[in-house]
This record gives sequence, C-alpha cells and structure tokens, in this order.
Amino acid sequence: RSNAHQYAMNTEQQPDYTDKPCHQEHLVDIAQDLTQWEVVALALGLKEAEVDGIDVECRSLPEKRIKMLLKWKSKFGIKATYRRLSESLSSIKREDLAQKVRDLSCAPIINDASVILAQPLKDFYKDADEKMRRSFLCCSAIGSVPKQFFKLVIVKGEIVPWSGESVRTLPMRGKMNDVMIKRETIELVNVFKDGCENKTILIEGAPGSGKSTLLWYICQQWRLGNLFHEFNYVIYVQLRNPDVQKAESIAGLIPCVKQTAESIWKEIEAIDGKGVLFLLDGWDEFPATLQRKSQVRDILTRSHQCGYHFSSVVITSRQNSDDYLYPVATSHLEIVGFTEDEAKRCIKDLLSDKPEFIPQLLERLEASPSLMCCCYLPLNVAIIANVFLVMGDAFPSTMLGILQAMICNCILRHVKKHSPEVSSIKSLDSLPSCVQKTFDKLCYLAFQGLKRGQVVFTEEEVGQECDTLSLLQEAMCFEMAGTSMRYNFLHLTIQELLAAIHMSKMSVESQVLTFRNYYPQEQFGRVLQFYAGISSFENPEVKKAFFDMLNSSATEEDKKDLLEGIRNCDQSILLHPAEFYKSMKKYPSFGREFLLAANCLYEMKASVPTMEQFSRVKCLIDNIQLTPYDCLALGYFIVNVESILLAYFWNCDISEFCVQYLVKGLTQNPPKNKQVKIGIGGYETNENCMKILSELFRYNFALCFNGCNIRDNGLEYLVESFLNVSNPIPGMHSLDLQYCSLIFNEKNGLLLQNLIASHLGRLDFRGNLGVAAGARFIGLGIQQSNTLFSLDLRMCNLTSAEAKLIAEGLKVNKSLREVILWENPIGDEGANHIGQALKGNTTLLILDMSWCDLSAEARTNLESIIKHFTTVAQLDLFSNGEAVYPKDLALHFTQRIELEASHNVQHSPQTKFIYSEFRKFLLQEHLDSQI
Repeated sequence: RSNAHQYAMNTEQQPDYTDKPCHQEHLVDIAQDLTQWEVVALALGLKEAEVDGIDVECRSLPEKRIKMLLKWKSKFGIKATYRRLSESLSSIKREDLAQKVRDLSCAPIINDASVILAQPLKDFYKDADEKMRRSFLCCSAIGSVPKQFFKLVIVKGEIVPWSGESVRTLPMRGKMNDVMIKRETIELVNVFKDGCENKTILIEGAPGSGKSTLLWYICQQWRLGNLFHEFNYVIYVQLRNPDVQKAESIAGLIPCVKQTAESIWKEIEAIDGKGVLFLLDGWDEFPATLQRKSQVRDILTRSHQCGYHFSSVVITSRQNSDDYLYPVATSHLEIVGFTEDEAKRCIKDLLSDKPEFIPQLLERLEASPSLMCCCYLPLNVAIIANVFLVMGDAFPSTMLGILQAMICNCILRHVKKHSPEVSSIKSLDSLPSCVQKTFDKLCYLAFQGLKRGQVVFTEEEVGQECDTLSLLQEAMCFEMAGTSMRYNFLHLTIQELLAAIHMSKMSVESQVLTFRNYYPQEQFGRVLQFYAGISSFENPEVKKAFFDMLNSSATEEDKKDLLEGIRNCDQSILLHPAEFYKSMKKYPSFGREFLLAANCLYEMKASVPTMEQFSRVKCLIDNIQLTPYDCLALGYFIVNVESILLAYFWNCDISEFCVQYLVKGLTQNPPKNKQVKIGIGGYETNENCMKILSELFRYNFALCFNGCNIRDNGLEYLVESFLNVSNPIPGMHSLDLQYCSLIFNEKNGLLLQNLIASHLGRLDFRGNLGVAAGARFIGLGIQQSNTLFSLDLRMCNLTSAEAKLIAEGLKVNKSLREVILWENPIGDEGANHIGQALKGNTTLLILDMSWCDLSAEARTNLESIIKHFTTVAQLDLFSNGEAVYPKDLALHFTQRIELEASHNVQHSPQTKFIYSEFRKFLLQEHLDSQI
C-alpha cells in the first residue's frame, strides 16, 4: 500500500481538503496503523452492537480494522470526512495518525479501478527486480552503490549580453549556445513539483552513468509507495527491446500479459492519460526509423486524439543523441557522475564491511590516473571495488584489465557450479576448455549485435543449448501473443569488450575492413578502443590502416572546421558575434577521429605516431561530450604527437573532473621542443577550473579562452598562476581571453596591468566590451612591459578616450611589434592620439586600425605620420568608410602574410595555416557577395 501521506508532506502550501469524504484507499492505508479499533469505532459514532458484529464476522485483527472504517464510511456517507476521522483519532491520543489523515486529505485520489489494474505492473516490477539482483554484477556492484548515485542537475538557459545584444539561449546540448547554459541540482522527488500532466522530462547521461538504473529505481520506489504517488500507472518501456520495437499498439508496450495490458490501456484511454507516467529507457538505442514513426514516437507527440494526452513521459538518452528530443522536452535533466571526492566516498561506502582494504585501493587509484579518471561513473566505481576485493595484490592497473578480470570472475563463478576443482581463471586467454567454445560464441554474438545495433537477443539467437557463462542476464518480456525469454549482456560495456575480443581473433583482412567500415562511428568507438588495448596494433597492416584513415579525413575536416569554426571563432571577421552565435547552431561536431585515436593510443600505451604517420598541426574537438578518460587520453595524444601545435576544445561540455584529467594528461610528459596552445571555447569556467588550467603555465603551454564566461575569481587565479611561473622565458608565453565577458573594476584592472607588465609575450583581449573600463591600466601595463610583442584589442568598444590612455603607454614602450585595434569606434581623434604617440617609435612593425570609423583625412594624416616618423612596415586602415568585398579581404591577407614574413615577424604554424586557408575560402566561396 502506498504511503501517500509522504507526498502531501513534501508538497508546500497544500489546500485544506479535510471536509471532503474519506477515500476508501486512504482508509485501508490508515487501518494498517490503527490500534484500539473498538474505541475509535465508538468515537466515530458506530454503535456497540455494530462493533460486536464486526468482531464476530472478522477473524483477523487487520480485517476488523478495515471493516470498521468501511462500515463507518458506508453508514455516514458524505459526513464520513477526513476532519471527523482526524478529530476522533486525536481524542484517543493518536495524534500521529490524526496528522496522517490530514496529510492524506491533500494526496491525489486513486480510483479503485486503477488500484486493481496497477497491481500486475507492481508485481512485474517486483519479480523482475528479484531476477536482476540474482545476477553477479547487479548484486555485487550496482545494487550496492549509495543513493548519491542518482545526482541530477536541471539544465537551464538564460539571457546573456553578447557584444551589445541580448541572445536568448535554449536548453539544447551540443550547440553553440551551451556557452550560457546553467546547471542546478534537483532532487528526484521534485521533478514533477510544477505539475504531473503532459510533461516530458529528458534525462541525459554518459554510458554507465545510471540512466537505466534510475528508471528502474523509479519503478521500484513507485511500487513500494515511496515516490511519485500522483501517478496511478508507471509504465516502464525498454526501447532496445525487440518486443517494444514491434509493438502495434500502446498495449504492446505495457509489460503485462495480453489481457491485462489491454485492460490497462482501455483505462488509460478512458482517463485520457491522467495519472499515467511512461518511462522510456534508451532513446539512443531505439532504431532511427522508429524514432521517426512508431508507438513510442506517438507517446512523445501526444496529440489530442491519442487517448493519453495528459500523460507524462520520462525519457533517457546518451548526450547529443537526437535534436528531436530537445524541443519536445519540458524539462532537461542530466544524470551526472562523481567528482573525485565523491568517488572516494563511494569506495569507502562499498568497502565499509572490510575497512582494511579502503586505504589500499585508494592508494592504487592515486597511482593510476587511467583508473581514477574512470571513477566518475558509479558503475565503474562499483566494478573496481568488487574486483579489488577478489584480486587483492593482483589488481589490474587499467580499466580494460579490470573489466577482463570481472568477466573472468563471472565465468569462474559459473564454472565452479559444475566443476568445483577449477579454482581460478587467470586471464581470458587461458579459459578452461569446457567453456572456451561457448565464450567464443558469446563474443561473436556481441560483435554481430553491435554491428546491427542490437543489445537484446532472443532464445533462438543465443541458442537454447548455449550456456550464458553468467555474462548474459535473462529478461522476461511480454508479447501480445504470450511470454518469451530475452537476453542481454550484463552491461553494454561488457558487450563492447567481448566484441573487441572477437575482432582481435578475426583475420587481418577482416580487422582492416572493420576499421574502414566503422571508424570513427561513435557507436563502435568503444569496441575499437578495447581492440587497441587487446591487440596493441601489433599487425603492421592494421596500424597502417588506422593512420591512413585518420589522415584521410583530415583534408575535408580542415575545410569544415576552418569554415565553421576557426574562421568565425578565431578571426571574427565576416559575422557579428551575435549572428555567428546564432548561425553555429546548425553546424555538426568535429574531432571524433581525434578522440578515438587518442583513446586507442592511450589504451595500448603505444609509441606516439611520427610526423609521417600523422601530419596535422591542429586538433579541434568540437561539440563532443568528453569524459575524464577522454581528456586524459587527449592530453597524452596532444603533447606526444610531434606535429600538433594547437589543440582547441570548442563547446565541449567538460566538467571540473574532466579539466583536472586533461591537465594531468598534458603534464604527464610535457613537450620540451615545442609550445602547444590549448584553447577552451564556449565553456563556463569557475574558480576551481581556472585554478586547474592555470597549472599549464608552469609547463610552457599557451592558453586561449574563447567565449568562456570567466566568473568569480577566475581571472585572479589565472593571473596569479602566470606571475608565479618559476624561471620564465621572457616573451615566451601567450594568453588569449577572447569574448570572455570580462568586467574590469579596480581589482581586475590592477590584475590586467600586472599581467601586461610581466614576462608575457602576447595578449589577445578581443571581444571583451568591458576592457574599455580598464584602458588606463592597459596603458600603464604597456609602459612597464619589456617583453610584450603583440597586443590584440579588436572589438572592445574602445573610443577616442580609451585610445588616448593606450597611446600614453605606446609613447614609451620598446617591445611591441604588433598592435591590433580592429573594429573599435576610435574615430579621428583617437587615431590622432595613436599617431602622435608613435612618433619616433623604432620597434612597432604592424598597426591594424581597420574598421575604426576614420575619415579620409584622418587616414591620410595617420599614414603620413607612420611613413615619416616610425618603422611600421604594415599599417592596416582597411574598411574605414568604403565597401569591402571578399576578394579585397583575400588580397589583404595575402599582403599581410608577405609583409610579416619580409620583416621576420614570427607567427605559429597554426596562425599561418589559418590565414592562408581563410584567404582560399574567401576567393573560392564568396567572390561576388558583399559583406
């Protein structure tokens, strides 16, 4: 029976319903806790003869309690109110029950038909849960993970100023507007706090984060009456289930036998879905054709004629699975993993019965970043703790080894039932002969299933005679025609590992063909990653195929990321930032081949590729949900691949935990013969993230932040870390803070001044409108600097007043070689201040004042000063009043590159690449279009 009063206790400012008649279901609930039922009966107005009749008629005490309350309700009708019952209970000193009655008066009323029809659903959930918990993995791992396993955050948008405009952001993942997204923690019980009718709750999360377990937890808590009392029916629909995919009606989705399912469906239609909650598990595992047209799609659309218009839906998916879900979702939630501290607390909880193992396991994890970074997933934490208890000192040092050990333990547990003499299985390469053939068959089944996108298998596919070796779990599935048995692997990760084992045993030709067919598809990425760890690319043909495919996709992607990313993000020439911001929503993601390559190389700890094998100078990761392991592997890849000079993470949702492991990967073996620029774009930073990233200055990295909201004390951490670098090489470091919404008060102004006056070589502050307020500090910093050679202040809304302050610094500075004041409303007066300050300057080579609202007279005067009184080799006064065409821009960039080269102005290879490719784009794509 449901404890519905808990719902009322958790609902604020409930209206007073105590004068309405008591509902029969609530009376049954009250009867369970009722003592002295005879006294209560008399207090309610029943006669002694009626009480004696109940006592004789009913044998058990629970029956007598229920019969008495129902008799009272029948006798007094509408006068049998919650208030009358509450007062009677208070009169016999049962204030606890009186309060429960008042709470129940506010709880939702469940009609009698739904109570009867919902029971088969609850029975199914109970039986299925008991079956699941008998499996090795669920019993030893998932079932023991603490409540903090379910940590939900709600994703919200906000209105944020962007280069003078207000841009409304929507709660959409993997898009440009993620720059402004906020995330706030939300408790599961509050998900339907704003109403339970016609809601669609999207819950996203990484594989293994617990999405399916969360939905199953909801089923169990609803069954026990502890959660979501407002719903009469909670219908769990496993979208990867073939029976679900073949369903021809909503009744076919209800996990009950045919007759009961149809009865439930008729009741749902009669109430138009009120009080109905569908739990749709695994949209990303639902075939694309069915996502467009199926019974499940109809549930999401809920038209007025559907018969379940007022129902609500909770649907789970991996991140960025389908843009269709975002517009239909009324709330967007994420189930997030552990931080490092939370993972350690979880380990302590899991090993609380054997506390002597806790410090040993934590010490092993601290010494193995590749394991610790996997602990953001609660499932991995549970597996690691379980394997450590079994293996002790033989505990593997990689997640691949952990999973292999877990599979060995599963098989050993199974074998011991039939062959007690088998005491251990040391590896999957030395299985007992009695199970080797079966194991190979399961690996083949896993591989073929993933090729087809299949994770649930029929008895025929598994084979009625096939032994599951405890690696498959049974799942009872109800079809309209009867009952069938289905199987799925203990977890998708286990299926992926078994598929990789099968792939490693195929012929070399088949392995190469698999790479060509499935690289770098996301759904097959984990298989290839595990395969790399198993095979180490020992076969030269496979290794060659891997690098051929990695480089073959480079040319096309260079064009794309240049066109859609670098051109706008790094140069910001053609589009106003707000327009660019809106236009980026439609662009695809890039960099998955980098990510897969990094994961494969890190998994097998192979020697890094040479320049001949991998020749790209930049690594652009765009619109990809990164895990801590991804970040660790990418860090290793970036610093060890000789050719990479720029690594840019644009609009990647990376948590603080991920940032920590990106830095660990970059600094495990920092580069000695090159400087790598690490770019972070479209990412909201906090103090801790900035503190972690600032560590890169100590290892000679250049940092670029583009479109990042640097909040709190982030700038302070960044500057202090930079100033505290030991033995810096003057002018070696560069820092980009582009479009970061920086606000310059006195404190930040002093930080900026100290930064410019330090050993910094290059500073890019483009797109920060707040910089204008710090112009005085910029001027003072320029005066004091002896190392700054490049200063970029384009698009900072500098006027003639700020230009005058900056000019004061230019008068005495002897280190600057390049000053960019592009697209600032400096005007004629500001141009005059700059020109007068540069008289006699013998160090500046490039001055860019394009798009600065200069008149023809001001341009002529400035050109005269620069020509006769300075050594400036290039003065850009582009587009000050005249129309600009792409062909002119292309010529402009060509001349700029040539001038910089002739005056020995050193730019990084990535900057030269950007300029040259941008020029090609302008000439080829937009010869006749006016900007």
